[in-house]
Amino acid sequence: MRILAVIAIGLALGLAGCGQKGDPGQQGAAGVQGAQGLQGVPGPAGTAIRSVQADGAVDCDAGETLVSVFCPGGGAPDGAKCGTTPTIGLCLKKP
Repeated sequence: MRILAVIAIGLALGLAGCGQKGDPGQQGAAGVQGAQGLQGVPGPAGTAIRSVQADGAVDCDAGETLVSVFCPGGGAPDGAKCGTTPTIGLCLKKP
């Protein structure tokens, strides 16, 4: 008798969610806008990096260091120049 009650309850719970799903409701109203965040800390003045382009080797100013060489024509850089033109370099200001 107890087993029949447990089976009946299990069957009722199992079939309880078998109906058709209804249509979604309408979208709710938009909430109020939040408070404005704090302003970020200003960065250092001036530009610390610049790009240079040349048909041969690239060179930076005395107060700069050449940190990267890129060869858009393909191939690997050979020091401060590329096998194909142009050569593009990135110069970083020394601290």
